[in-house]
Amino acid sequence: TPGSIIWVVVIVIFLLSPNTEFPDSGVGKSATINYKDLLFQYKKTLVMKWDTRCIKNIMASINNHIFGVAKLSTLNPTGGEDFSEEIN
Repeated sequence: TPGSIIWVVVIVIFLLSPNTEFPDSGVGKSATINYKDLLFQYKKTLVMKWDTRCIKNIMASINNHIFGVAKLSTLNPTGGEDFSEEIN
């Protein structure tokens, strides 16, 4: 998942920049931001520090935010109605 996280970060940087297109070279024309280098450097840093307490806390927050609702629904699997008879 480090690659996915960093991909989102680079896309957000692009969206906040004055660049209007994402070039194949990886370098924005207006802001001259090298998105390709950003991606590789941020990913390298995140992978190297993946086991640190700070990154673990950030990942726990992200996982809780994204998957927290899904976990709550699995706590009571029999709490919903059963519509399996209506499928046929």
